[in-house]
Amino acid sequence: MILVAERLIAERGIDAVSLREIGAAAGQRNNSAAQYHFGTKEGLVAAIYEYRMRSMNEQRLAALAVLELTGDHAELVALVDVLVTPLIDVITPGESWYARFLAQLSARGTWAGCYPAPPRSLQDGVWQARGRLKVLLADVPEAVLSARLRLAFGLILAVAEDVERGFLPDSHVAASVAADAIVAMLVGPVSARASADVRAGSAPVGLI
Repeated sequence: MILVAERLIAERGIDAVSLREIGAAAGQRNNSAAQYHFGTKEGLVAAIYEYRMRSMNEQRLAALAVLELTGDHAELVALVDVLVTPLIDVITPGESWYARFLAQLSARGTWAGCYPAPPRSLQDGVWQARGRLKVLLADVPEAVLSARLRLAFGLILAVAEDVERGFLPDSHVAASVAADAIVAMLVGPVSARASADVRAGSAPVGLI
């Protein structure tokens, strides 16, 4: 039922599909089956997060542990790969719907305003990688770096969507291209205009 719900939300949006419709599409004879299992739409979304994000979080934490052991934790490309690869790995061109599911939720606002927000417990790997990136890029103003990281997650999601739709059938190439673009964005020079925006407090901040 979780995969059916993921697909319907990806196709229509969270507000355009009911728990009753999800149960029926999943072949449940009891029209209230989805409500029985998940309680509310928020509970359903939380179950989809749990289903998808737990393995991604474990993959990120394992990758970070390897980087710590090998001393590569200071390598920018390696840290960006920790963010990019796990999401791309769960995407199957022409079959999965998870990237489009995320896109529907994030369309309601910023990543921090997802409906509901992914629990912090499933994002430990993201936050640890973010913390190491902040140390590695200490010369970039914090507000600028936060804005760039948020843009980076938007790029990762866009690439994942293109892989999912079959526009980028080679997911490994897509992940590499995305990582290269993010690295270039993170280390790029800060313009005078961006610096002024930071001082004025107008640069966006925040990350999932």
